[in-house]
Amino acid sequence: MNEDINKDYSRQKARKMMVEHFGILERSEVVHHIDHDPLNNDINNLVVIDNGEHISYHATHKAKYTNDSLLKDLSNLESLLAIYNTNIA
Repeated sequence: MNEDINKDYSRQKARKMMVEHFGILERSEVVHHIDHDPLNNDINNLVVIDNGEHISYHATHKAKYTNDSLLKDLSNLESLLAIYNTNIA
C-alpha cells in the first residue's frame, strides 16, 4: 500500500515537472516513464503522450522485458519524444 502511495505521488510530481518544462498539458496527455520506473522522475526519463497511445503502449507491452526488448522500446519512445518536441517547438 505504501509503495502505491509513493508511485502515485511520483506520477503527480512527474506531471508537475513536465508542466513546468513544457507548459500546460492537455487533459488527454499523460506523462510516461520511459524506463517504466514511476519513481524515476529524471526529465530525460519522461515523455508526454496521448492517454490513448499510452494505454495502447502498455496493452501491447505487458510481457516482462528482456534487455533487448527494453532497449528497442526505449528507442521507440525516444523517437516519440523527438517527434513530440518537434511539434511543440
